[in-house]
Amino acid sequence: MPLLSWLFILSVIEINLWDFPRPAQKENVPIEEHWEYKIFKKFEKEHPGVRINFTRLSWRNGQEKLDIAVLSGHPPDICGSGFKTAYVEAGALEPLDTLFASKIKDFYPYALKPFIKNGHLYAIPWYATIYCILVNKTLTDSLGISLPEDGIWDFETFIETACSLTDFKKRRWGFSFTVEPNHEEAWPFFYRHGFRVFDSNNQPVFLTGAFEQGVRDLLDFIYSHKISPEETGGLTQHDTWVMFINNRTGMTVQGTWAITALIRENKKRMERGEKPIYFQVMNFPTAPDGTVLTGSPGIGNWVIFKQKDKEKLKLIKELIEEILKRENQKYLLHMGTIPVIRSAGDIYEGTEFEPYFKNLRPALENVVTRPFVKNWEQIDDLIARNLQLILLKKKDVTTVVAELQGKVKQLISEQKVQSTGKFVFLGILALPIFFIFWGLSRFKPSRWDLYVYLLLSPILLVFLTFTFLPVVFSFLLSFFKYKAFGGFKELQFVGFEHYYNTLKDPVFIKAIFNTIIYTAVTVPWSVALALLIAILLYPFGEKIRSIFKASYYLPGVVSAVVISVIWRWMFDPSYGLLNQILSLVHLPPQPWLTRPETAMKSIILTDILTMPGTGIIIYLAALDRIPGTIVEAARVDGAYGIRLWEKIIIPLLAPTTLFLLVIRTISSFQVFTKIYILTKGGPGYATNTVVYSIFRTAFSQLDFSTASAQAFLLFIAIMAFSWIQFKFFKEEIEY
Repeated sequence: MPLLSWLFILSVIEINLWDFPRPAQKENVPIEEHWEYKIFKKFEKEHPGVRINFTRLSWRNGQEKLDIAVLSGHPPDICGSGFKTAYVEAGALEPLDTLFASKIKDFYPYALKPFIKNGHLYAIPWYATIYCILVNKTLTDSLGISLPEDGIWDFETFIETACSLTDFKKRRWGFSFTVEPNHEEAWPFFYRHGFRVFDSNNQPVFLTGAFEQGVRDLLDFIYSHKISPEETGGLTQHDTWVMFINNRTGMTVQGTWAITALIRENKKRMERGEKPIYFQVMNFPTAPDGTVLTGSPGIGNWVIFKQKDKEKLKLIKELIEEILKRENQKYLLHMGTIPVIRSAGDIYEGTEFEPYFKNLRPALENVVTRPFVKNWEQIDDLIARNLQLILLKKKDVTTVVAELQGKVKQLISEQKVQSTGKFVFLGILALPIFFIFWGLSRFKPSRWDLYVYLLLSPILLVFLTFTFLPVVFSFLLSFFKYKAFGGFKELQFVGFEHYYNTLKDPVFIKAIFNTIIYTAVTVPWSVALALLIAILLYPFGEKIRSIFKASYYLPGVVSAVVISVIWRWMFDPSYGLLNQILSLVHLPPQPWLTRPETAMKSIILTDILTMPGTGIIIYLAALDRIPGTIVEAARVDGAYGIRLWEKIIIPLLAPTTLFLLVIRTISSFQVFTKIYILTKGGPGYATNTVVYSIFRTAFSQLDFSTASAQAFLLFIAIMAFSWIQFKFFKEEIEY
């Protein structure tokens, strides 16, 4: 390679940029033609020697990937929608108030507020998504309902319209909304009463009464005005969206992204010759003083992670400025979002989207955004799950308010972390390593032994690196307070504090109870069903048995995620297969996953209706191992039919039964995929299980110490149950 080429490679400045998927100008656009990609290529062309390494994250697990990158100390240089309070507390983000000092005045104040802490700005706002109410215009026109053209209405008009749209005979509700975690669609009904989660000093203000008043409005929607379904507390945002596009609800709360999504959906419908969904965008009912306000699920932003190279930092700044240019702000309309820069103007003016977005202009002056406080993700989850239980009439609003006040204060309280724990941690971690080397030093292997261990060394090294040491590390971590992104320099030894707090946490106790119920029902059923089917198949010849074994086993090869998604579709309250079957026989639809009393039963049902293919094959193999002489001897003694199976064959299968019981118990205690796909532990905490609780604690709350303690409590429980099974079911059988 020529010297000049080597010099060019060495002089290239690489900017690692991560971002989540952004809607393109039209469907199925190649990455090279996407507007965001074109901006990056234009920047590279204008800045010779700069290369942008663009990584597209997924909305499902992109945040987890970013967390891992930051935790490992290898974050990208810049990330879209990558802001997190934990990153600020860890010192992982560049303060941007000085860097963008000349631009800050051009942003709307509500867009800057979520990213300011201690007088510094840690993210540059890009766009805003706000909540609005979508109204089915076809329904209102057919019913002769007149809607305010400017999209502004009072509370009484809103209720009157929703009541008119409700039709129980057609199973249509007037209004649908969700209160699931990380979705604040219903919160503007609290804001109109003056509610804010925190005051100006970041202290919780639930006891002002505004929160209770807003919650009672939501309860009235369901139980007094009857404009929303009783299972509202268990509905997800996806459920309310599907209800709206299938005419199951006349009005719904969605983010502004839904406006452009509906327009695209209408184009597809017209291409197929179907009727489009005519709709109108409305604001939330005005506050008692007439103010039009709304909430925001978040402000799109750009963050810059800590940079040592000042030249690269300057280039990243110029790249963000390029993205924020007026001519590039127009692309936001494809995302259904709103510019947060005054100079961008109204990007929807003169476009097909203008009739829908113009009604939202009054609300832009009063947008309530998520607060910037410690542990906000955990606080949001806590509030949302309690709201679910209130709306499902499983908890009283007054009691919940008192509980939340104390818990939220505890979550935001700053606890001083001592750094002396790292020496204790490293010292304890060194003990198993010391004993390993001590044991090796006393081991006197023969030449043949050395040859065997040499052959085993690769797998032993993998086991030590990826299993043994991480388990030891996790166990030790459960005795320390570990601050995410803070590293080992801020470790604090706390002894059994995490175990104590976990065992007195009612949420985790509920998870233990749910896990035991799930295991107690599914394990005996699965093993018994496998035994029954194996008994029925045993008399057949090998060829027929092979066909049945393949039929029962092959479904188990399918990914658990795929199976869970299919069940999610079958349980769907709007168009699910199970409710469709019930409607055919004139039975009412069931709230399979949307009510606490049915959600766990539905998840257990998915396991009950799954054929235990592995168990059937293992039982058939065990039956083949039983000597024919034993069976013949039993028949000579008069044992035939059921008596032969009851007294001879089934007892001989006891070791196999014990094996399946232990394996299935371990598997059931670790149930996760179904919970994650179907309910995410809800409604409330009705389907929260131990492993899902560990997952939330570790990757949502970033509390790895408590998650480690929970994991080892699960390990102890599995060992205890396995010991009990061996104690009471183990039999010494020889044949």
